[in-house]
Amino acid sequence: MVEISAALRERLLTRRARQVALIQEKVIEPAYEQAGGADYQTLRETMEAAQENYLAIYCQCRDLGAPSLTAPRKAMELQQAEYGKFCERLAPAVNRSRNQAIAEFWKAQPATGVPDVVFVDAAPHLSVARLARIHPPWWGLFLGRLQKTLATGHPARGYLLDALPRLRAEAKKKTLDGVIAEWRSAHADQWGWYRPVHPQMLTQRSAKYAGQLTHWIDALAPGYRTSSSRRRELHAALAARLTQADPCHFPLPADSDSWAFGVHGRN
Repeated sequence: MVEISAALRERLLTRRARQVALIQEKVIEPAYEQAGGADYQTLRETMEAAQENYLAIYCQCRDLGAPSLTAPRKAMELQQAEYGKFCERLAPAVNRSRNQAIAEFWKAQPATGVPDVVFVDAAPHLSVARLARIHPPWWGLFLGRLQKTLATGHPARGYLLDALPRLRAEAKKKTLDGVIAEWRSAHADQWGWYRPVHPQMLTQRSAKYAGQLTHWIDALAPGYRTSSSRRRELHAALAARLTQADPCHFPLPADSDSWAFGVHGRN
């Protein structure tokens, strides 16, 4: 369960957040060029030339206090300041392009639910890949139950629960709901989490579920939550058992730690 939860977090949150970050980076410069036209391109090239000139002179003397660097540094800083001011004027148009690109991403890839192909690219030695090969009918039923359970609610709720203690401490002049709304808004594009959240209900339900989960893990795998060495032992035992039952012979990585903990971090 821990392995599957970690794999879900990687694919539904971490990976998508990286994709969103990459989309933003790809959109920003073309948006500046479109909004600023020839004036922007000329100013950028002038600034880059001033930077290259400064670095070339610095590489020759390797002394930041050298008199020969004074004029090139001032020229570079002047061009950087002009470039920055120009970019500030273009910021609204660039933000619109950025927001549009992110909206198109989340429109094509819903932020909630678990797609059928969520684990299709999992490395062959990971538990999710081995389980699907070992017993396909069971895996199909399990994935269906998982999809039904996670059909509603955003997968980033766990991050909000982690952040709640800090957010409660910050809620002095503002209400807790206001602080949470600001936090969620700041992460909305990253996770596609645009709907309002009800923290009190979320906390109550999560506390009940956490208690059940803790009891289940402690009964099934004593020491897993409290001992790192015990966790490593259990992960190694699971890896060995699944490797033996796997109809396809995919060896484990040489470094067992990379298998046991690389797919996920903290649980």
